[in-house]
Amino acid sequence: MKINITKLKFTLTILGIYIPPLLLFTLILKFSVNVPHWEEWDYLVPLFIDFYKNHHLNMEYVFDKTGENYIFIPKLFLAIVGLITNADFKIMQLSNYLVLFLTWCLIIFQIKKTT
Repeated sequence: MKINITKLKFTLTILGIYIPPLLLFTLILKFSVNVPHWEEWDYLVPLFIDFYKNHHLNMEYVFDKTGENYIFIPKLFLAIVGLITNADFKIMQLSNYLVLFLTWCLIIFQIKKTT
């Protein structure tokens, strides 16, 4: 029995490229909970409490230092998505996945373009 090596390599490449994003999406849908994770308690929860309690949007939580980093863009993105979805953290996780998926698509596009 002769195995076509090029078809095998192509099939393994396709499986290696397309299965991880689908698996991650499935895991997020199945196991994510509507609870903030790790450092989101430090900047998103106070932002939402202040916004819903006082009807005032205080952006100092977005600009504050988180650990050793200033991660302004991800915090701002999560704050905007959270305010649109009434602080639904499950939807915020899915929006993070969407950004990750779009980045993955751009990388795949660049790889195909250069090869």
